[in-house]
Amino acid sequence: KDKKKKKKKKDKEEEVAAAEERSRAELELLLADENAGDGNALKGYNIKRKGKKESKEIAEEKIPSANLDDPRFSALFSDPHYALDPTDPNFKRSATYVRQVAQKQKKDPQRHEEVTATEETEAEPELKPDGKKERHEMNSVIKSVQMKIKGSEMKNAGNAAAASSAMAQRVKKKAKAYSNK
Repeated sequence: KDKKKKKKKKDKEEEVAAAEERSRAELELLLADENAGDGNALKGYNIKRKGKKESKEIAEEKIPSANLDDPRFSALFSDPHYALDPTDPNFKRSATYVRQVAQKQKKDPQRHEEVTATEETEAEPELKPDGKKERHEMNSVIKSVQMKIKGSEMKNAGNAAAASSAMAQRVKKKAKAYSNK
């Protein structure tokens, strides 16, 4: 029986020693940066902060230029499905976009001139309307604004009256409750 007890005692001591060794190893890992100046530092364990990754911006000169006269790119200029939408929130102006717009203007200079000419002709009648028409429009705008102001005043007056009547009812209820006591 003594041998069994001694054997169990040795096993327990070995387990305790192994646990102490494990905890010592963990502490060494935790304190590795403090020992960095010593020769006792752990090798291959570096706790330096990683630097921020540099933003990857493509240089404009590195963008390959395509031969836009190539028939394979003809749909790019003629098909509206390929048109870029500058109102899109993800849209970003770039050198390639400017090149594409310039190329479209080179291909159809007459079309570009027609669009600007139609815009100018449409704007001219609006600038010089008839005197009677202009007066009528101004009067209608003034009347609509006046009606809106009157409507808002009526709403405010109605709300004030409703609020005062509601308050009067609450006071009456409290007075009744007080008189019943």
